[in-house]
Amino acid sequence: MRKMLRNTLAVVSAVIAIMLAAGYFFDAAVWTNVKHAAENTQTAYSLQLNGGQILAAVGTVAQQAGAASGDVQLGYRWRWRSPWLHSVFMFQADSVDGPPPISYVAFPAWCLILPCMILPSIAVVRWKRQRGGRAGFTVEPTADA
Repeated sequence: MRKMLRNTLAVVSAVIAIMLAAGYFFDAAVWTNVKHAAENTQTAYSLQLNGGQILAAVGTVAQQAGAASGDVQLGYRWRWRSPWLHSVFMFQADSVDGPPPISYVAFPAWCLILPCMILPSIAVVRWKRQRGGRAGFTVEPTADA
């Protein structure tokens, strides 16, 4: 049971790492707006994979007239882009006080890719060790030699 769980987590980690690595060639974004009736505001959450950088942002804006309270809207975007290798070293965290106020954190995707590859690497090493004792077929000498 533990082996099956470990292998499942290894596959999930590898898939996450591949998706993050694809962020160097694709833009992907997921966002949601949560509307609050009491404060007459809505909070926007955004998670973007843009040019090899992961950007998480949170902002609060005034609720639009006619919008139902308590609604949650979801959206996503996926498009091709050319690699932007400058983002490999960029770490950012800031709060913008303009209308609307936004707080965001941005960091390179490799900061999550490396930890996601630990478990798959361990699984591959264990798999190779289990196979290591087996040799190929045996060669039997002939009488002619």
